[in-house]
Amino acid sequence: MSVIEKVAMFLFTIAVEASNRQVQEKFQHSSVTVSRCFKEVLKSLCLFVVEVIKPVDPQFTSTP
Repeated sequence: MSVIEKVAMFLFTIAVEASNRQVQEKFQHSSVTVSRCFKEVLKSLCLFVVEVIKPVDPQFTSTP
C-alpha cells in the first residue's frame, strides 16, 4: 500500500470521525490493515512533531 493511501485513510478517519468499519468499506482493506496503517501514520506524525516543535528554554530567551 502506498504512503499516499495510508495518509488518505488517516485523514479520512480524523476528518469525518470515521470508524474502523467505515474506513474498511471506503478503502477496501481489512480491519487489521486499517488499524496498522492508522498507527503507522500517527507514529510518524508524532516523530515529525518532535522534530518541528522544539520547546523553548525560558532561561535562554531574551526579553527586550
